Amino acid sequence: MPDPKKFTFEVFDSFEEAETNERQQWMSMTPEERMILLETLRQQSYPDEQSSPQGLQRILSVV
Repeated sequence: MPDPKKFTFEVFDSFEEAETNERQQWMSMTPEERMILLETLRQQSYPDEQSSPQGLQRILSVV
């Protein structure tokens, strides 16, 4: 599993090539590895528990 603290840079000739490479990397990981990286991203976005959104955001609009 890639280290989330370690950055690597790759150069691609097109956006399609970059997207294909990214998909291949994600699909080569186990579901557990994907969840660990997802949790790492969540912790970076919401560093403290007080600012973490609880559940899904629901919006009600009356027209």
